[in-house]
Amino acid sequence: MKYFPDSALVQLEFDKIKLLVQAHCGTEYARLKSENLRIHTAREFIELDLQQSHEFKLLLEQSQYFPNDFTQNIARDLKLLSIPGAQLNGEQFLQIRSLAENIKNIFHWFDNERRIAYPGLTKVIANTYYEKKIREWIDEILDEKGIVLDKASDALADIRHSLSKKRNELRRLFDRILSKLNKAGFVADIEEAFLNGRRVVAIFAEHKRQNWIRVARTTSPLSLRSLHFPNFIRRKITIRTITIITDRSPIAHLLSAPRLKNSKRSSKTN
Repeated sequence: MKYFPDSALVQLEFDKIKLLVQAHCGTEYARLKSENLRIHTAREFIELDLQQSHEFKLLLEQSQYFPNDFTQNIARDLKLLSIPGAQLNGEQFLQIRSLAENIKNIFHWFDNERRIAYPGLTKVIANTYYEKKIREWIDEILDEKGIVLDKASDALADIRHSLSKKRNELRRLFDRILSKLNKAGFVADIEEAFLNGRRVVAIFAEHKRQNWIRVARTTSPLSLRSLHFPNFIRRKITIRTITIITDRSPIAHLLSAPRLKNSKRSSKTN
């Protein structure tokens, strides 16, 4: 649109008006809309905007609640839905679910009484509808933290059941070994800790090079470092260990147990 004179917007201080409007915007979408405001000449458009602004101003003045709580900008996430092969993570789907929940609240807010009292605002949701299936589809797959549910597929349920069973077996084994180490007097006051996300046992440094303890590393992320205790345990057991640098004082540093360089040295230790 051409303006006459060219400095008309400057003289009307239209840029200042847009800045004042942006200061009251609560969402990124509203700020973008305010930045692109322009002067209109169509009377129908002007009257509708003025009516909607007046009705929403009345809501604010009367301290009435309007369900526009969702303020996140997820335009990029919504665009990904239209791209074949694009993937969204759990957090992105939860944002979409929150948006769908907010839209439901808006539609419920516009009951028959409010549609009559606020005809201008009612036109905002004209020619639109709320799709309740969106929430149902997301809830069937994700939990409230965005983690895929076990029931999402039979294969996933089997995998997680197997992992849970294996974790329980390792936990019981860990507890038995920890109990034996405690009785032998090898464990520090802290007993156990987590190092790099792994459960470990804290043993005193003076015990780490005993002839009857052999530590070997394994490459499997689910396996544990193996310890052999011929004098105490007659079979192979697995456990991760760490050693304490201090002399029976509160733990200051935790180091992983050293790796034996060759199998000959391991066999001699045994």
